[in-house]
Amino acid sequence: MNKNSAIMRLATCGLFLAACSSPAALAQSAPPSGTFYAGAHATYDKDSNLWDDVAVGYLGEHSSDGVHFGAQLGYDLDLGPLFVGAVATFRPNGVSGEHKDLQFSDNIPQYDRSDEKWNAQFAGRAGVSTAGFRLYGKTGLALSRKRYTIIGYLVENEVFSSKTTTRSGWLLGAGVERDLAPHIAVFIDYTHADYGYRTVNFSCPTADSACGPAGSSVIPIRLDDKTGNVSVGFNLRF
Repeated sequence: MNKNSAIMRLATCGLFLAACSSPAALAQSAPPSGTFYAGAHATYDKDSNLWDDVAVGYLGEHSSDGVHFGAQLGYDLDLGPLFVGAVATFRPNGVSGEHKDLQFSDNIPQYDRSDEKWNAQFAGRAGVSTAGFRLYGKTGLALSRKRYTIIGYLVENEVFSSKTTTRSGWLLGAGVERDLAPHIAVFIDYTHADYGYRTVNFSCPTADSACGPAGSSVIPIRLDDKTGNVSVGFNLRF
């Protein structure tokens, strides 16, 4: 190798290193940035609730719907055109509904009722950000605090037994968010939450030949809950 060839190779390596250390290259290798956000939303909930007595069989089911309000808090990590993040939502109330019991309404009408006290969701989300829009999918954990009530059976229109419990399940959803200003965005998304089957033991409130001693016997009922909701809201991003 002659002297001129060695000098040319050293010069080429120097130019390559200079290009790699240029501001543009450094900008491309900069660490990803993140954004916190918080906001409020309105949700249209559609709930499906099925009751099944472990000993007797199918008791019926009801659907209920309504509009409720809540808040959310989240974080997005920007990865160029892609982003990943997490979001938590909370609503202090939910849907309520009832159906006429198919097994115990011969003499005195009996109704099986569900009332959602609150709902919380914790989800991871991922998507693509382009031209002021964020398109995303999400999945995670859904929690629902519910009061289940048996009305009638012994005395018409009076509560026979009730049980309050927190249900947990999985959720899956998707949505779109649109920037309106540097720190304000609006969104719409859909979420399906499935809480599956869970056996809830109702206590006998009074001594009864068909139920057993007061407070000592239980009525095991399998409950299946599913919810679909559409939410619209805004986020303050900072």
